[in-house]
This record gives sequence, C-alpha cells and structure tokens, in this order.
Amino acid sequence: GLPGETRDTIRETIRFARTLHADYVNFHIATPFPGTEFYEQARTNGWLISNRWEDYEEEGSAVVSYPDLSASDLVAAQKRAMLAFYLSPGYLVREILRIRGWGDLKAKCKAGWRMMKLMGNKELKIKKRGIDRGINKPKNQSHRRAFLLSRW
Repeated sequence: GLPGETRDTIRETIRFARTLHADYVNFHIATPFPGTEFYEQARTNGWLISNRWEDYEEEGSAVVSYPDLSASDLVAAQKRAMLAFYLSPGYLVREILRIRGWGDLKAKCKAGWRMMKLMGNKELKIKKRGIDRGINKPKNQSHRRAFLLSRW
C-alpha cells in the first residue's frame, strides 16, 4: 500500500511470500500518521481520505486512496494476500503436521477464526464510513465474492 504500488507489485509480493515457507506473515497497508513525511505526501497529493483518528488502526486500515488503487482495492489486496498465504496447501500441511494435541488444534482454529473476522471487519469499516473512492462496486453480496476474486 505504499505510493507506487500496483496490482502487479501486489501479485509479485504475494508470490514471493508464498515461496518463503514462513511460519507467519503479515501484509500491511501503509498508514500516513500525522507528523510523518508520508502523511504530508498523502495530504499534498490528495491521497488521504480520512482525518478521523479512529480510522488509523495499528493493523493498517486503508486511509489512503491512490489514483490506480482505491482504499477498497488495498483492503481487498491485503485480504487476498493473507488468504493466499494461510490457505495455501503447503502452509496448511505444515500446520496440520505441527498439531500435537487437542489444545494445539483449538488454538489454530481460534487463530484462523480471528484472522477471518479481522479481514471481514476491515471491508465493513471502509464500506460503512464511505471513505473509499473505489469504482465498479459490486451490487450485492453474491457479486461481492466474485468481484473481489476477479480483480486480482
């Protein structure tokens, strides 16, 4: 989510992350905090779409919208990256093989559930606050899933 990011660089990042065979990854959307050079750059260029402090979350909510990547695009890319990594067959097999008992299984299920809820909540926040300048929004819930997947 940094300036200059494109759909191609996002795809490259996702592909690279999957080759690492890491135990944990996180994909953040750049957040221009007040007082930083990035904040001034975002404000000057008109990328900043919210000045509400509650929109500036540690997990990187999208408070920027670039000409070629809207806030919704960035959130959808982040969600896709997380799902592509954590739902890849290689990662799932490694994690299943690490389960040593009922406690491990419960912990992994809870962590997965929290991640899925977090990803869903980010999309809802953008939509509810109307802070996105995105285009081609899906018309209903059934089109939404296909819309998110087709964009990448």
